[in-house]
Amino acid sequence: MSLDFREVFDHMRSGVAVYEARNNGEDFIFLDLNRAGERIDKIRREVLIGKSVLEVFPGVRDFGLFELFQRVWRTGLPAHHPSSFYQDDRLAGWRENYVYKLPSGELVVIYDDISERMQAEVALKESEERYRAVVELSNDGIALVQKERHIYANPKLVEIFGYDRPEDIIGQPISLLVHPDDCQRVLDINRRRQGGEPAPGRYEFKGIKKTGGPVYIEISASKVTYQGKSVSLVFMRDVTQRKQIEGLLKKAGEEWQQTFDSMSDGVSLHETDGTIIRANRALSLILDVPHSETIKVKCYQLFHKSAAPIDDCPMVRSTFTRAVEYQEIFEPALNSWISITCSPLLDEDNRIKKVVHVVRDITDRKREEEELRALSLIDDLTGLYNRRGFMTLADHTLKTAQRVNRSLWLLFADLDGLKRINDSFGHQEGDQALKDVTEILKKTFRESDIIGRLGGDEFVILGMGPPEALEGTIVNRLVRTVDEVNGQQGRRYPLSLSAGFTYSDPKGSCSIEDLLFQADKQMYLEKRKKNK
Repeated sequence: MSLDFREVFDHMRSGVAVYEARNNGEDFIFLDLNRAGERIDKIRREVLIGKSVLEVFPGVRDFGLFELFQRVWRTGLPAHHPSSFYQDDRLAGWRENYVYKLPSGELVVIYDDISERMQAEVALKESEERYRAVVELSNDGIALVQKERHIYANPKLVEIFGYDRPEDIIGQPISLLVHPDDCQRVLDINRRRQGGEPAPGRYEFKGIKKTGGPVYIEISASKVTYQGKSVSLVFMRDVTQRKQIEGLLKKAGEEWQQTFDSMSDGVSLHETDGTIIRANRALSLILDVPHSETIKVKCYQLFHKSAAPIDDCPMVRSTFTRAVEYQEIFEPALNSWISITCSPLLDEDNRIKKVVHVVRDITDRKREEEELRALSLIDDLTGLYNRRGFMTLADHTLKTAQRVNRSLWLLFADLDGLKRINDSFGHQEGDQALKDVTEILKKTFRESDIIGRLGGDEFVILGMGPPEALEGTIVNRLVRTVDEVNGQQGRRYPLSLSAGFTYSDPKGSCSIEDLLFQADKQMYLEKRKKNK
């Protein structure tokens, strides 16, 4: 087997086994097995090479695959062994096999562990209600596709593609969610699957959101029977962030390093044991050490001067949760407050390859927060900054934005109908409505954004970033969060916000008061539209 073919062989997602017939097809001996096969069958390649398939998999006759081996070997015609449950004393699971005979006489078997997929199919067949409960809460987007149209979409799928309701997708063709670059390929795969032809069970494609923007999707699909008809059961996962990170990591040389070093936060790439393998210049500035001393050293030794990870270490947590972990701590070794964000990078088998570690010096922010508390600049009812607190932090943020040449955006929001709520349900309920709006704003905006209550029913949010890229996202996220709160059981009245959005050019001379005036004007224009 050539080196190039060996690479392809070992990196295939499906298990691949190569057999040699013995005794005129009465037995088949293992010649090779790829890495995916080792993982699926829980066995090392070295253990089974030269052994009989009947010895390694004693249930293969009852499984029906051995008879298929013999038929393909005798006829030379490829064959598909449909989804079936295999079990012996060592191994159990659902498998799908494709058997081919090479011109040289060996048999090649390509197979997949479809246990998870079959469990989903069984759940679907047993109980529509049970299925719906599972898929409605799934973290993956799930769809049922009949021919080329969606007949079901769960809430996560709606969220991934930026739509408002499942009904926006149900009844629509596959092409609604697939970018033109990949549309024909996805349609062909779906037709083959529903027609009973061999089709990949898992692949990736470029999707398209409601806004027209791209989203990258990992898909796992199978043919099932739903309400007496053959359909495709499709699981979709948004891998856009992973694609973006992979794209960054693939960039090499000076261009990548310049981008990396231009970040103001200390960013480093870690092995799962905490060894730093790459770091930007900002990290050495934060730690006050030469850049060369930040590489090939354990992060806990560098940051905390300790011999082992600290308690509740976010990097350690991220390797267990496979999710982004965040922590703010005062580090005596640095005499500074720092925030640490750890993001695991996963491979195609959901195994952690590396961890991205981002450190920010938040000492100034912590000091300002303490000063704000000391000056009683917090709104007693909501816990947000009051007008004085907001203006203090906003002026500081404006100066910072001008210094680093960044744009600022400001959103002015007004709770509609507060007087009606007070008159109908009492002032205590009116206070609760203001607290509910506070929680909506905290959920919608980033921790780095400044949220304040200027008084009465008026709220304001100030953030740093490109407004042309953020305005639609921010407003849509705010509307979606308000809708989620209004959809909760037991609410006696709906909440409604009118909002105005504006921004400053870093090269301009706009003040915070100017931004407030512009956003307030936009907000009242929206309120008038609602009242017409």
